[in-house]
Amino acid sequence: MAQRINEENAAGYAIWRHGIKETYKKNLSFDDDYWQWIECERYTYYADGKVKTIGFGITEIRIFYDDKGRVCRREMYDGYNNHLAMTTIYEYDSVLDNLIICVDSGKYGREGLNIVRDADGNICKVNGFYTYDGIDIEKDYRMSVSYGTDGKAETIVKEDLSSHGEVEFTASLSDIIWENTDGQIYDLHFRTLTPNLFFGANRIKSAVYKDDNLSKPYTVNNVYDADGVSYDSSRSRDGECIYTSRYEKLDDFGSNKLSWYDKYYAIKDGNPIGKDGIDITIFDKFGFLLKSSLHYTSHNPDGDTEYTDSNIGEVVYDKQHGYPIEYTFIIGMTNEARREVYSDYKDVSMAGVADAEIEADADVEYYDLSGMRISQPSRGFYIVRKGNTSSKIFIR
Repeated sequence: MAQRINEENAAGYAIWRHGIKETYKKNLSFDDDYWQWIECERYTYYADGKVKTIGFGITEIRIFYDDKGRVCRREMYDGYNNHLAMTTIYEYDSVLDNLIICVDSGKYGREGLNIVRDADGNICKVNGFYTYDGIDIEKDYRMSVSYGTDGKAETIVKEDLSSHGEVEFTASLSDIIWENTDGQIYDLHFRTLTPNLFFGANRIKSAVYKDDNLSKPYTVNNVYDADGVSYDSSRSRDGECIYTSRYEKLDDFGSNKLSWYDKYYAIKDGNPIGKDGIDITIFDKFGFLLKSSLHYTSHNPDGDTEYTDSNIGEVVYDKQHGYPIEYTFIIGMTNEARREVYSDYKDVSMAGVADAEIEADADVEYYDLSGMRISQPSRGFYIVRKGNTSSKIFIR
């Protein structure tokens, strides 16, 4: 469950968090109403509501955060003897604060992003990597960005790579005209260049798109609403509109609606055919998915073909405090249902003073990057832990 702080919590009211989460599943193909138990998870929290520990079976995950509230370290303990089985360290980009650039699990490997910036601090190259036999290997894709004299990105090229590092597919956006940008490229995990670069701090007004599968490139044009997120998009080639779409932000919890019409040309007799559809995703304020539905119709000379897929979620809330106590989700294509039951709620804000005192008096602990505690650190990188806070430092 996504731990969102709602408006009441942000205003200083009670922060309710569950202590127990139990998960069940059921196959809807059968007539009986039997829910099969899957697992039970146990949670503890810090005073600000962030998850502190997650226990399941004999395993416990301990989570630590940096001074910006980001997860910086996860420790997994074997419950038989409280043995530290695995430590995972998270590193973040120095400019894009919430972008994870490396996940290091010690002997289990590491993966992340290598980012190269120009003298102005703008991203010019990115490639994914993973570790194999102690060697960092390029993974999945690479991206390069070139900038104009105005300091704005004017060309973005993405290359998909094979497992051997060979380029298998190339796509690009060129002649970019920005409605808004601060020079950074925020979406570095994209699989397609459109529409992932049309949101938030970066908003592309127009650009030319091409890839290896297109016989001719097309021009993308976007018109944004006042919120800077909802927009109308169109694609044109040789002066003819071949695609239109409307993306709408429905609320502040990530709910959205995408409708489109895509016109293309059949090989058969050269007759124009197309596809239109609507895709809706709705969440509640706690991050639970309430609805995910897709319906589209493919138009062709032999008759229309329709496709529909829908997943439905339902949340039961506590009548007095409003927190979720049960979540049921039906996965349409698999005809399977899952149920999560939350219990043992506590107001974690009530422990704020005691936790703050423990934090202030806590001893400083040093760990190397593999998770081993060090009594006398020397030169190199270390994880420093004091109470509930951890950070990465370099000792010269």
